[in-house]
Amino acid sequence: MAPIFFDIKVIPTLYPSGGEKQLIKIITGNEVPAGHYPAELGVLCHNVATAYAIHRAIYFAEPLISRIATITGHGIVQPQNIEVLIGTPMQACIQHCGGYTDDSDELIMGGPMMGFSVETDTIPVVKATNCLLVTIKEENTQNPQHLPCIRCGKCVDVCPARLLPQQLYWYASSRNTDRLIEHNLFDCIECGCCAYVCPSDIPLVQYYRYAKTSIWQQERERKASDIARQRHEAHQQRIEEQKRVREEKLRKKRELLKNKSNDKSDDSKGAKQAAIAEAIARAQAKKAERLKETNKESD
Repeated sequence: MAPIFFDIKVIPTLYPSGGEKQLIKIITGNEVPAGHYPAELGVLCHNVATAYAIHRAIYFAEPLISRIATITGHGIVQPQNIEVLIGTPMQACIQHCGGYTDDSDELIMGGPMMGFSVETDTIPVVKATNCLLVTIKEENTQNPQHLPCIRCGKCVDVCPARLLPQQLYWYASSRNTDRLIEHNLFDCIECGCCAYVCPSDIPLVQYYRYAKTSIWQQERERKASDIARQRHEAHQQRIEEQKRVREEKLRKKRELLKNKSNDKSDDSKGAKQAAIAEAIARAQAKKAERLKETNKESD
């Protein structure tokens, strides 16, 4: 086996430098263009968990049935990393770590920046569950009502994808799909930096997630509509083809009946003429016979 060469490169711990596109930019100096994939640059990014899963699959024929999850937060009695089977209820994971503290408040799947709140801990762990974070009431500083955007531009300064978060916010809140796509909404990695620095406490990432979901739903509905339209057009074509075939059969049948009727009329006309000729011949024969008898009597 040929030797494998690799380099270990240490990079600054600056959130969100662990993002795929950001990591490629830091290490290689190449930037993945909008709408393209890292593989187009000859780069593949795999985290440690993926490499471990590939190792287990190749050498032990083991499918991905578990993953390492971090159960942490001030709302957990004994925070720790555990290997958990996919499908295990989150409640069982938290109980394994000593359960909730008395002042626990919110359960978040994911980290403090990119994670999202879940309503119950009875849902299962999935392959994307890398962390369960439980906060306490003192840490929950989110305001139920955010203030209006003041156009300070702080979100633009911290955006690692170099987007315009405030513009995306306006278009997302007004559901302007076309403008969202023009401003590269799907290049947003949902890191949460913009929402973290926002002085108006606007949950920007939630607006972006909702907008993405809406666009995906519209795309699915459009595809379903296109499929339904294609099926309808194909159905109409089949109906027209069947109608054409039936009309063609009826036309041929009418022509056949017409030809038969003409043949029958010709036959009946010839039979009538033959009968008339035969009747005339009989009449003439009878007349000739009576004339003959008359001549005999006169003699």
